[in-house]
Amino acid sequence: LISDNLNVDSKSKQRRSYSASLYVTDSSFIIGEDRKVWIDKYVRVYYGIRSLRTREVKYWLLGTFTYTDANYSYSSTDNTLSITCADLMADYDGTKNGQVTGYSIKIPAGEDIRQSVIALLKSAGITKYIVEDIHKEIPYDLEYSDSTTYCDIWTDICDLYDSWEFFFDIDGTFIWRQIPTGYSEPSILD
Repeated sequence: LISDNLNVDSKSKQRRSYSASLYVTDSSFIIGEDRKVWIDKYVRVYYGIRSLRTREVKYWLLGTFTYTDANYSYSSTDNTLSITCADLMADYDGTKNGQVTGYSIKIPAGEDIRQSVIALLKSAGITKYIVEDIHKEIPYDLEYSDSTTYCDIWTDICDLYDSWEFFFDIDGTFIWRQIPTGYSEPSILD
């Protein structure tokens, strides 16, 4: 690793982004369909600190990312790979596609919001998710053509009622929850 940068923004649909420059030591890091770096691969980035006492390294997961851009540069002095990654929302918000294709979607009025979100997650191929129950129904019909993205539909459903959000966490799990206020949350650090 030559250099890297992690950005976290709770206001963005893609909460985490990561970029890095790597010195390439073998051909497995050259960009290609059968290599480690390709559009369908995911990257888990860890940060580690070595204990002075035990000499063991303790690692923390910073996020699960998908490639959005990769550039390879080779010369007699330079053999580097530059990557730009975003969290898994990039697969569903139009950055790397995520469009609902081949059919239109209609979510009828009166359908349970939690069940609607779970059905969309299954349609998108997402198997790791936590969806809190909002205890509300869709107030009116929502209709979408095949030119919309999954993220657009989730945004419309999320905006029906105040104080709800959705995102992918550092493990790559889709989270749909009420925005924490801090008043009723358990203490994380004391």
